[in-house]
Amino acid sequence: MSDPTPRSEPAANELDLTGDVDTVKARLREAFPRWSIIQSDQGRWWATRGPLTREDINRQASVDAASPQDLAEEIRKVSRGG
Repeated sequence: MSDPTPRSEPAANELDLTGDVDTVKARLREAFPRWSIIQSDQGRWWATRGPLTREDINRQASVDAASPQDLAEEIRKVSRGG
């Protein structure tokens, strides 16, 4: 089932990704509501999406990055199919 009101996802540099880990996760989740955001014990950032729709089943469903800013950029790339 696709989202009935598609919205533009903000550019990584448009997000305030400062603050403690919980604050940053909350901001990323607000900006990318279809994604689960995780920070590993080693400090790496991960995002997974799901459940996947039929249209998305063969598309990439997870990304990782060294920083929350880079993670936001990776999510944007995957979300737009690039």
